Amino acid sequence: MRYTWVAVLFGALLSILPDLAAAEPRIALIIANGNYKGDIGSLKNPVGDGKLMGDALRKVGFTVNLLTDGDQRAMKKALNDFGQALAEAGPTATGLFYYAGHGLQVSGENYLVPVGANIKREGDVELEALSAEAVLKVLNFSGSKIQIVILDACRNNPLMRSFRSGSFGLAKIDAPIGSFVAYSTAPGSVAADGKGSNSPFAAALATEVQKPGASIEEMFRNVRAKVIAETDSQQVPWDSSSLTAPFYFSKDFSAAGSTAAMDQMFWDSIKDSSDPADFKAYIAKFPKGTFVELADNRLQVLRKAPPEAQPTQTAAVTEPSQPKSLSEDAPAAQLTPPSSNLKPGTVFRDCKDCPEMVVIPAGSFMMGSPDGEAGRASDEGPQHKETIPRAIAFSKFEVTLEQYKRFMDATGRDPGAMCWYYRDEEEEWLPKQGRTFSDPGFSQSKTGPALCLNYGDARAYAAWLSKLTGQNYRLPSEAEWEYAARAGTKTARYWGDGDEEQCTYGNGADLNWKKKYPKDPGFNPCDDGYAFSAPVGSFKPNAFGLYDMLGNSWELTQDCLSGSYSGTDNKGAPQLGTCEKHAIRGGSYGRGSKFLRAATRGGMKEDVRGVTNSIRLVREL
Repeated sequence: MRYTWVAVLFGALLSILPDLAAAEPRIALIIANGNYKGDIGSLKNPVGDGKLMGDALRKVGFTVNLLTDGDQRAMKKALNDFGQALAEAGPTATGLFYYAGHGLQVSGENYLVPVGANIKREGDVELEALSAEAVLKVLNFSGSKIQIVILDACRNNPLMRSFRSGSFGLAKIDAPIGSFVAYSTAPGSVAADGKGSNSPFAAALATEVQKPGASIEEMFRNVRAKVIAETDSQQVPWDSSSLTAPFYFSKDFSAAGSTAAMDQMFWDSIKDSSDPADFKAYIAKFPKGTFVELADNRLQVLRKAPPEAQPTQTAAVTEPSQPKSLSEDAPAAQLTPPSSNLKPGTVFRDCKDCPEMVVIPAGSFMMGSPDGEAGRASDEGPQHKETIPRAIAFSKFEVTLEQYKRFMDATGRDPGAMCWYYRDEEEEWLPKQGRTFSDPGFSQSKTGPALCLNYGDARAYAAWLSKLTGQNYRLPSEAEWEYAARAGTKTARYWGDGDEEQCTYGNGADLNWKKKYPKDPGFNPCDDGYAFSAPVGSFKPNAFGLYDMLGNSWELTQDCLSGSYSGTDNKGAPQLGTCEKHAIRGGSYGRGSKFLRAATRGGMKEDVRGVTNSIRLVREL
């Protein structure tokens, strides 16, 4: 009976889809400035671009407020009215902000330039222009479900000669959770104003938003391809997504007419359901569908029937996700055991393809390294007592390439096209074009750690898992990470103070690394079997049952990297703020024993994808 009802509902959805789209309010603010005076210089396309985008967005259900050639007061009022309208529309609303005009970058901050702005030097910008951060705050405070910011403001800085920084284009903005940020060209680059009546970016965007059945990620990929072709690769649009729900500008799937579109629509209609029958219906309707594994996972979590009533394709998972040879001595993962059973040492997963988690107890430890520890750096002190006030669950392994790929396939997140690597010969980080998590520059098994990831990637993955499972996943704080790595030990490494057993417990720079990089002096004369990353779980775990806490790959944390531990709160909480770099911990396959210590700290800028960076998560209990 339930399946029949869902099937009928699905058929009904096809006929009333435009009405459903209208039921979720869509509100857009467009600001288009071109009539600049004096040194700033006028632009011919923005006003036309704004009108073009307004027409396109109205056709896909947006209520549009268009402000052209606005001064600062008018821009601020329009932004305030926009935020108020979104708040009144409620949490199901979609808010979209589009800006065309001059934009400036000062000290890493982006500003949208009003008409009539009197800017002679960098110090005037904050007073005369509108901060892009203000736009993000208005969207965030509105509480709207989907938040989209599109900046066609990457034209050349007309006041470059009077600015000390000499920065081109706009600075990168990582999309806050629940938002999508797009630029007409890559951060730090300059976009074309256009030879015709519209800029290449606006022309492509206005066309693509009206095409049916494409997700926002797919739609912007199409825009990117068009602009690259139109500008002979001189302009490459860029975007950053932390959306936790799918979004389609045009939901007219009947026009799209594809099985994939029907699959997507059915999934969107039941993905937040708490009824197992909905997911059973999806599997029956689309046995080879895009989301069949996710539906299977949700079905297992939600099902309350006894095992003999379960269909064969949704049999309970009892084996760990890693090959048995990698973790044969470890307890098998349970599929979300009852909260009363989440005692220290419990191994579980919230879904079939979720990371295996190990419950570790609350406790206290001495964080940092003592003055006499070999290899100690100054930022590892002063050594101090930290307390982890409650039990938490930690990833048993680093997030694998296979697990991360499922997230990328499900969300369509842009993997980027550059990964940084460190060469001791040059003593600097160097960028490598064409490297991504799926191709870091060397072969990996599907159970190797997902590499070439940055802070935004890690946050987005945690947000996706949280949405998928209904649990709270996040990056660990530095204190939580070191507590988990030490696992009750007080020595430099969880296997002792010496480095004699490095190749038994961790994948670091060894004889295999030395063969690849003979000039690198930082290696241990042992053989761990790998020159680069190893499949997770290939070495012995620590006392908490966590694998590869030292070596294999640097692991990202929430904390801003500081020069010392002075002033920390001693409660295990993240040390947050405005970060130049985030702390990374654990060393990697390319680092010797000096770095494979529990107290070792490294740092990485938020937007840098490094070939030795990976993810290990905390799940709150």
